[in-house]
Amino acid sequence: MEINVLCKEYEKYVDENDEQNRVQNEEVQGQIQAAIGKGQLLINQKLKQFKGLCLKNISEKTAEVIELKEGEFMTRDEDLAGFWDLVSIQVDDIRSMFDKLSTLRSTGWKIEAPVKKPAAKKPISTTKTDVKPMNGMKQTAASKARAEAAKQRLLEAKKLAAAKQQQPTE
Repeated sequence: MEINVLCKEYEKYVDENDEQNRVQNEEVQGQIQAAIGKGQLLINQKLKQFKGLCLKNISEKTAEVIELKEGEFMTRDEDLAGFWDLVSIQVDDIRSMFDKLSTLRSTGWKIEAPVKKPAAKKPISTTKTDVKPMNGMKQTAASKARAEAAKQRLLEAKKLAAAKQQQPTE
C-alpha cells in the first residue's frame, strides 16, 4: 500500500475530533504519529527532492550546453542510485512501522508487555582473594595477615623495579 494512503488511513486514530476511532493509549498514539510524520516527511521532502534530481539529470543529458551556477554540480546516474538507496531504506523503515501498527490494530491496540528474563547469576568464586572489608565488617587475623603480605610483596616489587632502572644498560 502507498505510504500516503497509509498516513491518511492512520490519521483518524490520532485525530482529537474523532472520539470513535481515536486510540486512547498514549504510547500507541506516539507510534502512530511518528509513522505518519516520517511518511509525510519522506513524501513531501525526500521524494520531491529525488524527483527534482531525476528531472535535472534528464535535462542535463538532453542539453548540449549546460550552464551550472556557482556551487552547483551535474547530477550523475550514480548520484541518483545512491540517493535512491538511502530513500529506499527510509521507505522500508516506514513500511515496517505501519506493519507493526497494523498488528497492534488487529490486537485492539494492546501492547504486549516485554517478557523480563531473570538476570543471570554470577558464579560464586571458590578462590580466596585479598579483598578489603566493607564498612561495618570486622577483619579476621587471617585477612589482616594476607593484606600485610600483599603490601610487602608490592613494596618488594617496587624496590626491584627501581633497582633495575638504576643499573647501567649495556
